[in-house]
Amino acid sequence: MAPPETAEELYQYLSRCKNELGIRTPLIMNRSNFNNFFAGGCISSAFGLPRTDAYQINGKVHYGSYDPQYKEVLTYLNRLYREGLLDPNFAVTDEPTAHSAIMGGTSALIFSAVTRIQVMSAAMNFAPDFTLVALPSMARVKGEIPMHSYADNPATNGQCVFVPSTSRQVENVLKFFNYAFTEKGHRVANFGIEGLTYNMVNGREVYTDFVNKNPNGHTLDGILRSHCLLNWAMIQDEWMTRQRFPMESQVDAMEKWGYSDGRRYRIINSSILIDLVDEYASLFTDINTFINESRAQFISGALPLDQFDSYYIAGLRRMGIERMLTILQQSYDVYNR
Repeated sequence: MAPPETAEELYQYLSRCKNELGIRTPLIMNRSNFNNFFAGGCISSAFGLPRTDAYQINGKVHYGSYDPQYKEVLTYLNRLYREGLLDPNFAVTDEPTAHSAIMGGTSALIFSAVTRIQVMSAAMNFAPDFTLVALPSMARVKGEIPMHSYADNPATNGQCVFVPSTSRQVENVLKFFNYAFTEKGHRVANFGIEGLTYNMVNGREVYTDFVNKNPNGHTLDGILRSHCLLNWAMIQDEWMTRQRFPMESQVDAMEKWGYSDGRRYRIINSSILIDLVDEYASLFTDINTFINESRAQFISGALPLDQFDSYYIAGLRRMGIERMLTILQQSYDVYNR
């Protein structure tokens, strides 16, 4: 089959994997990535829902898990669960178990990060008969650009820096982060220490064997995290990314996951208004817990989908989701002034 582009094509792929190839659990989930699977819009885009947490349309803030389209997403996943196409232990499966299922052939599809393509391929000794191919976010109509994808920019995924107004080190903190935006600091942040983690080759920074083939067995990402500022609030150099993800399948994944209308719906990461922080935190904690618990119950069928409005939506309203949306809107409006 050609790589699926719509929810129906994905269903057909998973069904054929199970019925024609005997693959036990076609879609395997990793509990630590489960929320990102929804927040990234990978499936929800196919149902007209950019993502399941906060997003905006023309300046109006929405919360995906409160929108009517969310029921369609849950209905789809419940169908996969009932037909044995989705990991029955989706809420508790850990990453090693999920990886083992893919590498052992008992699963055919996994939601994971681009780094894990290399991790799993290396564990399989880059065997030619083991190939991982990235799928785009599902679209509503074949050939249509997906509404959203998990690929995101640093300003929206939490990689921002906030300095408390009570700090005595505001100037030093800002100097530290400003350094990563200077020419020298940018090189240190992305490539580390010349002669140890990289050498200059034909005018470009090239990682050394200390990074790529560490004598102590440390992974590339582990070295970069200890000697650079990997995934901090800074400019991530494309040349660093190309070396960090050297496999063509990783490059292909980044291109596919970057292809979406996500920027149209994103809310740039900004802090909640200071006088509303405590109220928002209290609301969000309870509401988010209720959303996560209900999601798992709807997918597994423990909570019937015909109770989506009477139990779930009514519960969110009792818990104050309209007030939470008001706080998000007020904070977003201030940010946009």
